[in-house]
Amino acid sequence: MEEPIWSAFVKAATGVSGPPRPSLAWAKARRAEMRVFDDRTEIGDWVLPHADVTNATLYQTQSGIKNRVLELTTPDCTVQINFNPGTSPEGHLPYPLTIAPFPAWMAKLRVVIWTTVVVAIAILIFA
Repeated sequence: MEEPIWSAFVKAATGVSGPPRPSLAWAKARRAEMRVFDDRTEIGDWVLPHADVTNATLYQTQSGIKNRVLELTTPDCTVQINFNPGTSPEGHLPYPLTIAPFPAWMAKLRVVIWTTVVVAIAILIFA
């Protein structure tokens, strides 16, 4: 079996493009291992040949918890890939990445949501 050059667990969605924003597509997003090979990227059973990628944009926050969403465009589809904090595809893909800012309001919204989740769990555990 062929070994990937790089891999990471991700959440990937189709039907969304442009700067990251809330969407039902993310609720239905695929959670799988992204595996990068010499000639292709695989996310679950999705296969994106490197030769078909016409644009690759990495949206990332500039400070705080690093949020990263990679958008890959092919003639057939656009896929947005959300990475866990601390994981970045930079330097692992065979095509150039355009770096773009992650929308500031989205980064703040994520902090509010995760803070609410942590507080709710703490209340359930310690109440």
